[in-house]
Amino acid sequence: METKINQEKCKHKDWSFVTNDSGNRLGAAICKHCNLWMTHSDALQYQNLRYQKTFQTWFNIVTIIISVIALIISIIVGLKK
Repeated sequence: METKINQEKCKHKDWSFVTNDSGNRLGAAICKHCNLWMTHSDALQYQNLRYQKTFQTWFNIVTIIISVIALIISIIVGLKK
């Protein structure tokens, strides 16, 4: 039970590949922090989704900031006319 709780809280950043991907069987990867086992492809998909989510979060924050600045500028220009 303790391992499951650790796996849910773990960010799974550091992977160790314990078997080779030889084509006739799936390779395995293990998280060094919480001992979660995944196939190579699942571990890579997880990492890609994590990076994509981080990029999208920052992209959305920057977009909101630019939109607010544009709104403020348009309000100021509209009040001066």
